[in-house]
Amino acid sequence: MKKSFLFSILFLALMASCCISCDKGGNGVKDPDADFASLTRLDFQVDETEFPNPERGWFTHPEFNASRNPGVLSESTMEAQRALGRTLIYTIYYLDLFFESPISDDFLNYIKANLTVLRNTGFKCVLRFAYKRDWSEKGHPWDPEREVMYGHIEQLKPIFQEFADVIFVLEAGFIGSYGEWYYTDHFNFDPKTVEEYIPRRELLDKLLAALPAKRQIAIRYPGAIIGMLNIDPADTLTRKTAHDGSILSRLAHHNDCFVSSNDDVGTYRGNAQREFVYHNSKYTIWGGETCSLALAGHCENSLVMSKKHHMTYLNNDYNKKVLNRWAEEGCFDEISFHIGYRLLIDRAFITPKPEKGKELRVALQIHNVGYAAPMNPRKVELVLVGPEKKVFDIDADPRFWFEDEESTLDMKVTLPDNLPSGTYKVCLNLPDPEPTIHDNPRFSIRLANKGIWDEETGLNTIAEIKL
Repeated sequence: MKKSFLFSILFLALMASCCISCDKGGNGVKDPDADFASLTRLDFQVDETEFPNPERGWFTHPEFNASRNPGVLSESTMEAQRALGRTLIYTIYYLDLFFESPISDDFLNYIKANLTVLRNTGFKCVLRFAYKRDWSEKGHPWDPEREVMYGHIEQLKPIFQEFADVIFVLEAGFIGSYGEWYYTDHFNFDPKTVEEYIPRRELLDKLLAALPAKRQIAIRYPGAIIGMLNIDPADTLTRKTAHDGSILSRLAHHNDCFVSSNDDVGTYRGNAQREFVYHNSKYTIWGGETCSLALAGHCENSLVMSKKHHMTYLNNDYNKKVLNRWAEEGCFDEISFHIGYRLLIDRAFITPKPEKGKELRVALQIHNVGYAAPMNPRKVELVLVGPEKKVFDIDADPRFWFEDEESTLDMKVTLPDNLPSGTYKVCLNLPDPEPTIHDNPRFSIRLANKGIWDEETGLNTIAEIKL
């Protein structure tokens, strides 16, 4: 009896010891570093400076009207934007000459020339097409017949396919003045029922078919997403359904009157639509612009809303009154700093004495202090740079490195037996997966840690090892 009792006490003590070893603070929470106890720990300093990173941030807002013979974007213009820390540009093309005809070959070639400049200078675009800027009664028709519009989408499809690498997101556009899906002659002015949304759903389906599945389409009004898909506002994306190729997973939202009234000037019809966007924007692109001064646009609320919406991009040209207020009240820089993702290494772990022919393990605890996760597909590579360069593809998806979360990137690779001996830098590369821009460092993600970024290669150096 005593032996049995003693055995029980020893067993419970052993179990408690095991629990404590996995409990960082003794409070029942598993130590996130417990699996790396056999590795050497590396610590990093946080970089508090602002710097450009792809697919996030402010943009300028040029417009290109077919009727005005616009000039092609110049590389010097884009370099000036880069000097401001920008990697995005908003490009809206007004197809005002083509209300009753196909888009001309000259204008199609013009669009391609602009996109080529973006590719050459390390930029991506928020892309929109529209027909008119006039929403007055004299401005009718505000958009062309549907069949004409559908023909234009077919003409643009090869461009969408060829230049998907530099299209960050396509704003749905086409419908109504400014392509904002409001003032329209041919798509039901104020649809409310599923049936009334059928023409818009038809156009959406054509856009989804024209744009590669790896890219999202931003819709102006959340009510339009709900109406076109005939879903309940509670039917939002989850971590499991995010980026699964479904229509909902490809629908982003652009709000062109952010914090500009209590309902963002008609953007939201009720709190249910707001909650729908708050949930979905964790997994889809969200951006836009402000449009007027309002009580909702003071810093206190603007900071809360930027975070709730998972803001990824915003127009720096409009509305200047709102942006100037943010500067005066002291939140402009904070919003600028956190737009999109901002990834940093909290700490890292590495095999103490790596050897050729054996496993090299590198584990990173990555913290995202931005408003959103990276939104488009992105590669993860472990790169050794030394007497020879060796690249290992890692099975990981940065689109799930969410804001205010610490994500574990545990990389295990086998070092080749025939790797030349010498000193190697161990680097993390987060390049664009598109072959056309994969090797351009301007399209790689820079981590917010001091002393690790190489601007010439786009690599983040984690450690040095000798083999």
